[in-house]
Amino acid sequence: MDSYRWAFNFKEWHLNPNDLCFASKCLSSEEKTRILKFQYIRDVKAALSGRLLLHLMLCRLKQFIKTKTDDINIEFTRSNHGKPILDIKLDKPGTGDINNLYMTALHNYSFNISHQGSYSVLASSPIYNVGIDIMSIDNFVVNDPLNEKKDNSNIVIKKDIKNFFNTMRNVFTDNEWKYIKSAAKDSTKIERFLCNWCLKESFVKAKGNGISSKLLRSIEFSNINYDLISGDNYLKSGPKLALNNVVDNDWRFQCQKLDLHIIAIAFSKHVDNDCKNDIFDLIEKEPMDFTYLTFEDIKQLTEQLIYNHDIDVNFADSIMQKL
Repeated sequence: MDSYRWAFNFKEWHLNPNDLCFASKCLSSEEKTRILKFQYIRDVKAALSGRLLLHLMLCRLKQFIKTKTDDINIEFTRSNHGKPILDIKLDKPGTGDINNLYMTALHNYSFNISHQGSYSVLASSPIYNVGIDIMSIDNFVVNDPLNEKKDNSNIVIKKDIKNFFNTMRNVFTDNEWKYIKSAAKDSTKIERFLCNWCLKESFVKAKGNGISSKLLRSIEFSNINYDLISGDNYLKSGPKLALNNVVDNDWRFQCQKLDLHIIAIAFSKHVDNDCKNDIFDLIEKEPMDFTYLTFEDIKQLTEQLIYNHDIDVNFADSIMQKL
């Protein structure tokens, strides 16, 4: 089983009835109901693209398992906290060690999605528990060298940084705020803010237990001695995580700048993973770069999978009416 890093630019996806009819074959009734609750088309596209990435991953897993055994069936369900997880069923109980081996491997298979701005992104791994988060820089800045509010660069700040940071003062520790505010430019402060935010969100999402202001304050990242705007893609030296002022060495983090977006991925070894290696001996085998996918890519990669759902024209029509 492989790890995946996928990015889908849904902002550039021009919806049409044929695409939506195909997408409806991939989705359960519950998924379609959730998507149709969104009022704005940008939110529909974000949610739908995220689900399509998940179903592409599911397709890959099913294709892999099919080469090993016919006795295991995989679908999606949700955890008690609403996180998508694999629902793994053994069609023929007691059919031998090989099925037990792959059942365990599938139970350990971790995945997570996030979407904001223009992108939906997915990270998955058969080795590590993963969480991912993405934030759009474009929500805060705009490239416009003619604007008088630029901060000695071509970056224009959309928000009053001082007031914005004040409203968010409870989500970071004093040390984290010191790091964020020590940047010379407001644009760099924003990138540091978003990097810290994504790191915290990725960790919380990997844990899958929900988020609160109290929890965010108990999480502190250090060793982020690098500005994403410098052009490097990853914090390879690794941000250090502390929980309630105690350093936790069981986690590693990657951070990447993707267009005007920042992405963070959290990694930890599964508690029941019997791998004898140090948790991060194999981290270099994880894919570093994201593969950019379009709807046509997803359609081509999944069309050989036989879905249990019929084409839902009403689903497609309901979305087209939101355009």
